[in-house]
Amino acid sequence: FKLSDSTGKLEFTKVGEEPLSKSMLVSDDVFILDMGLTIYAWVGHKSSAAERKFCMARALQYMQQNGIPDKIPIVRICEGVETSSFLSYFK
Repeated sequence: FKLSDSTGKLEFTKVGEEPLSKSMLVSDDVFILDMGLTIYAWVGHKSSAAERKFCMARALQYMQQNGIPDKIPIVRICEGVETSSFLSYFK
């Protein structure tokens, strides 16, 4: 899912499913990835202040709307410092 305010309004839209490609992540936006046991909020280095501010709240809202237990962690990942576990989900 992509969190973007490129239209002037903060919007949350589905952009893809597995298999994931790193090219799906665009520096101008924030992406919420549901990987089952972890929810990732990937923050592009050119994302807006609003996108960065609301990414964790939007990830939590996504979990609540989809019946995901609150024990599942939300991990914020910034572009350029991705962990190997995060990168392992991409081809």
